[in-house]
Amino acid sequence: RHTGQRTILIGTGVANRQRTEHEAVVGSFVNTLVLRAEVTGQLTFADLVRQLHAANLRALTHQDVPYDAVIAALRPQRGLSAASLFDVELVLQNVPRPSLELPGLQVTFEHVDTGTVKLPLTIDVSEAGGSLGGMFEYSTALFDRVTSRRLMARWESLLTGAIANADLRVRDLPLLTRDDREAVRVEPPVTTPREFHSVAALVAATAAARPDAEAVAFAEQRLTYRELESRATRLARYLRVLG
Repeated sequence: RHTGQRTILIGTGVANRQRTEHEAVVGSFVNTLVLRAEVTGQLTFADLVRQLHAANLRALTHQDVPYDAVIAALRPQRGLSAASLFDVELVLQNVPRPSLELPGLQVTFEHVDTGTVKLPLTIDVSEAGGSLGGMFEYSTALFDRVTSRRLMARWESLLTGAIANADLRVRDLPLLTRDDREAVRVEPPVTTPREFHSVAALVAATAAARPDAEAVAFAEQRLTYRELESRATRLARYLRVLG
């Protein structure tokens, strides 16, 4: 929904311990899989889940193929990202953590922030006690804290809507949070009628009542209602000249 792309590639980690003889071996066998989703306009959330479930099962049958070997075979356009095939990783931590008990010591797990990231965005989800908890790790060159929190809130909003009705099309699932809706809500000036036949009429009325109020904001650009109405008027005249 945010990218506007139809084909979505997501990376995910896999334990890659398929053989019983590996169970007692100390070390990391973790490999990276790339899951591909085709999100069309009519696709429901339930259909998307079924599609990704099948894709996940197919990928798991090849989990012992090193990710570096896949890169070497495909030879994608290499960029600054080490991943090459994907920019977003989704990690599910669903392996129970055993308690470590040592005489005279109390041991707890601690998250270590290295201050670096390998990908633009990594979503880390933990499953425990019948619930899911999540953490976003992001590149500060692309995202800031406000944006990342907004992404998390919208993801939660979308999943809440999907759980309520999995037969909704993906494009129809609720994405905006209450704060998002409040931010885009337009309040007509008290000196103007409450009912308008068009957005243009509402903008014109607001421009007359509060011409210096901010109407549009995008990145570093700002337009007041006076500037917005002026630009809209010039555009309308130009379109009329074109017939």
